[in-house]
Amino acid sequence: KKNIKSALEGIMGGNFTANGNFLTEEFIGKYLIENTKFKTLTFDFAGQNKLFQRFDRKDSERRNICNMFVATLLKHPRSQNITALHMANCLLPDDFLEVLAEKCINNPNNCLPNLQVINLESNLLAQEGIVALANAIADPRVWPKLQILKLENQKMPITSGAEEALAQAI
Repeated sequence: KKNIKSALEGIMGGNFTANGNFLTEEFIGKYLIENTKFKTLTFDFAGQNKLFQRFDRKDSERRNICNMFVATLLKHPRSQNITALHMANCLLPDDFLEVLAEKCINNPNNCLPNLQVINLESNLLAQEGIVALANAIADPRVWPKLQILKLENQKMPITSGAEEALAQAI
C-alpha cells in the first residue's frame, strides 16, 4: 500500500490537496535559505514543479491554490526579511503572479519590503502574469529594493503587450 500511495503521489504531482491545507508556515519554511554572511534570506522554490503540475488547469481550484500560497508566503513570520524569490522551473502559471501583484499593490507595507531578486525563469508565464508583475514593479511602494528580475526561457510565448508593460514599468 505504501508503494502504491507513493507511486500515485508521484503521478498526481505530490500530496497536494485542493483545499490547500498543506500550505502552512512549515511548508514555506522548508524553502527559506538564509545566508548569514551576506545577510540574505531566499525563498527557493526552484524546480518544485509538482504543485503546479497537480493544478495545471486554469480554473478556480488553481486560482485558490495560488491565493493560498501567496497568502501563506506573505504571512510567514520571516517574509519581511526575504531578499530573493527563486521560483525558476516550477511550472508557475500567470495566476500566481496576478495574485502576488494584486496582494502587494493592495498592501505594499506587508509585502516583501526587502525583496531584491525575483527569478522566474523557465515557467509558464505569458500575458496576464507579466502584466500584473509590471504593474507591481511600476508602483514605487511595492518592492522598492528590487534590482534583478529574471524571466528568460518561458515555456509560453510572452506577448508584445506584456513586453511593453514590463518595459514601461522599468
